Amino acid sequence: MNGEEAYRLSCAIAGQMQNQTAVGLAKFLTSNLRGLRDDEHLRLLCVVDDPVAESESMPANPGHAFAISSISRSDPEILAIQQAIYDLVNDIERFDESE
Repeated sequence: MNGEEAYRLSCAIAGQMQNQTAVGLAKFLTSNLRGLRDDEHLRLLCVVDDPVAESESMPANPGHAFAISSISRSDPEILAIQQAIYDLVNDIERFDESE
């Protein structure tokens, strides 16, 4: 996905929510997300590729995926997983307001 496509998709997603504007895109590999493990080396999240077809309100998103936990997690565990996800981000593309 090139920058223009990412911008268009991000704006479409933000447009589905009240008072939201796309300002950038955080990028990382889903293989790294799949590689997150707990202290017992068990996978923290199941990541499922879920490409989205184009619709009236949304452009196609071939890179879409979702992540779920197979077990219930405590709030501290959830916060730790969120931090681990943030730590995976290797590139942040900020959108120029003139696009």
